[in-house]
Amino acid sequence: MTRFFLLSLTTCLVLLLGAAKPVSDQQLRPITPTTVCDLSANPERYANLESLVRVRAFILSDLKHSTLLADAECEKAGVSLQSGDFKDRPIDLVNDTNYKKLEELHPRIPELLRKGQKVYGTFEGLFQWHPENAPRGPLRILVLRQVTDLHVGERDDPKYALRER
Repeated sequence: MTRFFLLSLTTCLVLLLGAAKPVSDQQLRPITPTTVCDLSANPERYANLESLVRVRAFILSDLKHSTLLADAECEKAGVSLQSGDFKDRPIDLVNDTNYKKLEELHPRIPELLRKGQKVYGTFEGLFQWHPENAPRGPLRILVLRQVTDLHVGERDDPKYALRER
């Protein structure tokens, strides 16, 4: 009886462990909350970290050359947003309903900006800094892992203020 019970218990554990989703190394990485202003002013602090960064920002895009994360506190600074699937992507993209909403809003960004509206979001990803990219200057990139708390408006909604999660 005890032998049968142990065999049954072992079988159940094997089945449960086999059905569990694997945890990616990205889910185990710590997340550092920061701002676009700080990423721009102190890129060496965040580049090549083992952690991901999380910023609350709005998006600027010309739909041709670049999509930038921006912050009203430092209007001349910005961080390029790299999303979508591309070769040698260093982290996985969470392609959920929030990301799909971002993709739907992206082509409307110039029109929304003309109307005084901005697309705000919380962006989490891997920060990369390439100081050697002259003559245009250093390149600051956030490789998107996940976007949450999207909001369209003249101002950001305070309920989405960046806080520890």
